[in-house]
Amino acid sequence: MHQHFWKRWNLEFLHTLQQRSKWTDPSTPIKTIHLPPLHWRVGRVFETHPGSDNVVRVVTLKTALGTLKRPVVKLCPLPYSL
Repeated sequence: MHQHFWKRWNLEFLHTLQQRSKWTDPSTPIKTIHLPPLHWRVGRVFETHPGSDNVVRVVTLKTALGTLKRPVVKLCPLPYSL
């Protein structure tokens, strides 16, 4: 039953978390590391670090284990509503 749930979740829902825009969009595409979701660290963006061209490519995250700097391309944002 666990495998069935994981397979359906992986095929039907996981790809909706990472919608890709058209290639002409100036934003940096997000890539994922091939780890199971239970091993992903969940955190909140604490600080952004824009480059000389004012494009944010590195952020400081606050997680349960402390703070760490990560490149934006290695993040997978979760959906939220205000």
